[in-house]
Amino acid sequence: MIEAPQALEAETALLYIALSSPEAIPEVLAAAPPRTFFRLGNRKMLEAMSGLHSRGAPVDTISLSHELQIRGELGACGGREAIASLWESSAATENLTHYAALVRQAWAARERVHIGQDLVNGAAVDSAAARSLAARLSDLESAAEGSNHAATAWAAAGMSGTDLAQASLPA
Repeated sequence: MIEAPQALEAETALLYIALSSPEAIPEVLAAAPPRTFFRLGNRKMLEAMSGLHSRGAPVDTISLSHELQIRGELGACGGREAIASLWESSAATENLTHYAALVRQAWAARERVHIGQDLVNGAAVDSAAARSLAARLSDLESAAEGSNHAATAWAAAGMSGTDLAQASLPA
């Protein structure tokens, strides 16, 4: 079986940056929204950090553990040990855009597979559905490349503000 495209080290690097420099959380979210993360636990951690940050709460290992426990997601993230292990990363904040690009590229590759599966499953029989899939693929490429119009590209690829709080890709 072929392994799904992923960039787990880059996901961990982004989580470390968000945890060690909470002021960078909006930039992390803009560059690689939770939906683009492959590992469900990583998505949940970033969403929880985003929630803490948006409420003006401290973003640290204790607050993050507590937030995930309240949400009932601490186990899905790997527990307190997984949160503590983020500190083992040697990621540099100045490399945030590079790490985010790796995560987006892996997400885009997974999405291309989903679009291909939709085509194989008969969506192309209907020409309107085929055009919709082609448009989705085009928008996906813009979002994955991190174009200058990233917000528009994310929205066109189906990533609204709600998507930042909800992960919809399979784990």
